[in-house]
Amino acid sequence: MNYSCRLCDISWRHSQTFILKCEDLVLFKLSAGRLIDRSDAAYLLRNNREALDIGYLAAWAQRLSISDQLREVWCEAFGPETPPPTTN
Repeated sequence: MNYSCRLCDISWRHSQTFILKCEDLVLFKLSAGRLIDRSDAAYLLRNNREALDIGYLAAWAQRLSISDQLREVWCEAFGPETPPPTTN
């Protein structure tokens, strides 16, 4: 898989750099499992909701065995709203 398509190319202080896309950062935060990372993941979900690739997020959460954590953090971010489905 070509992961470079998942990076955001930005210019900052006259140099070019790459950063993770939001979905990948959420997955990274959930994988860490610390309370502060869960809080960060909920914040990222809330503040980037319209731009998120939910299918990608759910598929990778399942692949990484963190679907339960994604559902829990989704509920923290959006209350009783239905969390993203997992893929089988």
